[in-house]
Amino acid sequence: MDSIRINNGVKVIEVNDAGDTIRLPLSDDSFVKGFYGLLNDIKTRAEAISAKKADIAETIDDVVKFDEEVRDKTDALIGEDTCKKVFGDVLPSSDMFIELFTKLLPFIEEHTNKRVANMNKYSAERVGSV
Repeated sequence: MDSIRINNGVKVIEVNDAGDTIRLPLSDDSFVKGFYGLLNDIKTRAEAISAKKADIAETIDDVVKFDEEVRDKTDALIGEDTCKKVFGDVLPSSDMFIELFTKLLPFIEEHTNKRVANMNKYSAERVGSV
């Protein structure tokens, strides 16, 4: 019997000293789109909160709400309990999220560059299509 295996592009990354891992589905374009969208949202909203001229209690409430939203979106994007595995039992700050996404970015860029190179191998010119 013939058999094939397809590389599904899932990158498994250890994220703490206990050996917990996260899985990045790098070949899933909706994951890549969601990753960049969330990273940009974190940066934009963090800047907006920083620019607010309000009393500290009001600003802290906004920050906590924002951090909770980002935690939930990160867990939805990467996988359940991602933030607990990476950050432990704390509510991560926007700085911590940016650090996480910055550390994951090279994996995504490397995979994306490989995909582009592979797609170029099969360009219309190379396979003789019109």
